[in-house]
Amino acid sequence: SRIGDNYYIFDEYLPENCAREQLVKVIKAKNDKKIITAIWGDPAGDATNDSGVSTVQYMSSQGLTVHYSTETKKRSIPAGVEVVRSLICDAAGIRRLFIDVDRCPQTTDAFESYSYPDKITTDEPYKDGLWDHPMDAIRYLMVNVHGVGIPATAWVTGGERDIRGPS
Repeated sequence: SRIGDNYYIFDEYLPENCAREQLVKVIKAKNDKKIITAIWGDPAGDATNDSGVSTVQYMSSQGLTVHYSTETKKRSIPAGVEVVRSLICDAAGIRRLFIDVDRCPQTTDAFESYSYPDKITTDEPYKDGLWDHPMDAIRYLMVNVHGVGIPATAWVTGGERDIRGPS
């Protein structure tokens, strides 16, 4: 949730091997109070799978609108990690990202367990298949809503995608 310049993570759903049909059911059930204002996703979610329908297309067919960006700088993992870091504590010491640790234990664990290789050969964190998923989800949201310091013209011309579900 975003209130002013602050972001609050107050709920989580981090299942293993969740079918998209189940994910849609959970999103719709959690949204019975209309608290979900947007869904931001990985651009890879619009890739067609064996069924011939991408996850983004499926969610759209179920009435959900999924936003994502194909703009290269916004998809940069190091740039996204820096955006999240700056929201945890910026250069002025201001914190703008808050987590309900009681309601979001896996997200809290992900922040505490996110790591980089011992030998600095890359500026990208480990893709461990566990902690990287919640961190990727946070990164997708933050770089798309908060930005990565790209010029305003890139927002207009730079590959934004907005797949809308039926009204």
